[in-house]
Amino acid sequence: MYQASVNKKTSFTLKPIESKNNAFEVNDLEISCDFLKASDKCIYTTIDGESFKVDILDVCRENKKATLFINGSSYVVELMDKFDLLLKNLGMDSQSSGQVKELAAPMPGLVLDVLVNSGQEVVKDEELLILQAMKMENVIKSPTSGIIKSINISKDESVDKNQVLINFE
Repeated sequence: MYQASVNKKTSFTLKPIESKNNAFEVNDLEISCDFLKASDKCIYTTIDGESFKVDILDVCRENKKATLFINGSSYVVELMDKFDLLLKNLGMDSQSSGQVKELAAPMPGLVLDVLVNSGQEVVKDEELLILQAMKMENVIKSPTSGIIKSINISKDESVDKNQVLINFE
């Protein structure tokens, strides 16, 4: 399931229906779609019998955003999967990046390494620590640019989900 927004206003849930090709549930309403790729920047689609030409103006895979031109109007579409929603709930999403004051553990695990120090200036997406969970090493990156106020954990320490690991100034 995905959470989608259009122009940061209209928000809806989007869920592919696995038993049907090109069918989705949009806010629990089933929608059928057909797609025809005309070029890398143009798609023709039919949604529940109505045809649209979709010009793809810009795609940012990193932010999961696309700018589309449909029927004379421009739309910015953003998709969030379950991991993006988890990060948003933990205050680690890009929309709140300027307001982040603390970094919480996204899952329980073992701190394998702390890559930064108190007082250090970091940039958004800089690697802060390595957290081992379920035998996998997860690199935890900074959700914001700023200065590290305090580090509340150390190497080889076990942490709980939502435990505050790092505070920012």
